[in-house]
Amino acid sequence: MVTVNAEAFPRKVEGTVAVPLPAITASGSAVKLSLYGIAWVGHRGGVVNTPPELAADDGNGLQVHDEHSQSVVFAGVHALDGATVYVENCWFADQTVALKVTDGAWLAAVDVTFNRSVYGVLVEGGGTARTDVGGELFRKGGGTVCGVINCLFNGDHYHAIQVTDGARAEVRWCHMDNCLIAGMGVDGPHTFLAVDIEKGPSRTTYMSRARTVAEGGEYWPMRFALRQGGTIRGLARE
Repeated sequence: MVTVNAEAFPRKVEGTVAVPLPAITASGSAVKLSLYGIAWVGHRGGVVNTPPELAADDGNGLQVHDEHSQSVVFAGVHALDGATVYVENCWFADQTVALKVTDGAWLAAVDVTFNRSVYGVLVEGGGTARTDVGGELFRKGGGTVCGVINCLFNGDHYHAIQVTDGARAEVRWCHMDNCLIAGMGVDGPHTFLAVDIEKGPSRTTYMSRARTVAEGGEYWPMRFALRQGGTIRGLARE
């Protein structure tokens, strides 16, 4: 099923609970959705990285809960439950998450620009292993799979790309600039990110810029943030 949320973005309110609703949702293994040339200015709000059993305040006195995710977020496009989604030549700005992939879905983002989002792409594990897509990476298991090709991430993001909970992602020929924590985050055992970081003109690049903490000191955000057993593999350039 494909749903376009034209009336209640970024959330619907049920009593004192705010349920996050993506602008576009693709759900179910029978769904194959392609998006070309869309521009979307979203809603940078909500609470990220919050267990679903914990209610969280959205800043407006409402409790936020998302039963489909390890994170409570407002998303531009959400692929879940085994859906296949292809996004090309699109522009997303001011999102909590521009592209969100969960529950065994497969998503490819090609020639996409991400501006001022908490996460440009959030990939969360779950679902069953995909065997119908090419490449050694995608045949080794893991329910949720994402490919990010030739995309531009303009800050400021927490992470341009975050991969968690056993999901798998491949990143090629991208540029990331001005992240708050790290360009790419990989969190959790059996979570896998492959990225072309070898030298050469056709590779993924990351621009770190000095950030100021509350006490007045400076820090330089990392290219990668590995947590709790996550894995990153460098890909040779082609």
